[in-house]
Amino acid sequence: MMNGEVGERLNAIDAMLLELESELLEIQQGDLSVVTKSNSFDLVTKADTLCEGRLVDFIRERFSDDVILAEEGSSAASAEEAEDHFLWILDPIDGTTNFANGLPVWGISIGLMQHSEMVGGLVSAPGLSLRYRAVKGQGATCNGQTIHVNEKSGMADGIIA
Repeated sequence: MMNGEVGERLNAIDAMLLELESELLEIQQGDLSVVTKSNSFDLVTKADTLCEGRLVDFIRERFSDDVILAEEGSSAASAEEAEDHFLWILDPIDGTTNFANGLPVWGISIGLMQHSEMVGGLVSAPGLSLRYRAVKGQGATCNGQTIHVNEKSGMADGIIA
């Protein structure tokens, strides 16, 4: 794994997210054009398709050899193709039901794999002003500050939400 290549990709996506996040927050306050997929809780909004489209276009422009698997339709041609390249896994609006109901608890979830191994990721929660980032072997951050798992060893000592 090349951490430099992973960092380069996450830095590029990180830089383009600010404008996209602002646009999504604005869309959340207006006409969402909500449609259902498999059931009444499986929603897709124009924000889902807009966000996915922007991410896919950006990745294809910047990292044309990379492969993309995205919730609303962009996908890798084959497992073999993804094996030889970086694979981006995109959930453009993770928490669409919350988004569609005006709640701030939703995010843009981006994973990055290489050789069938998760090597990095970004989760942006613009409604909460949070951005999480992780690179394999380098730990994780929230808004640029290092974060850690807690020291609790039993389920009874923790909170599950």
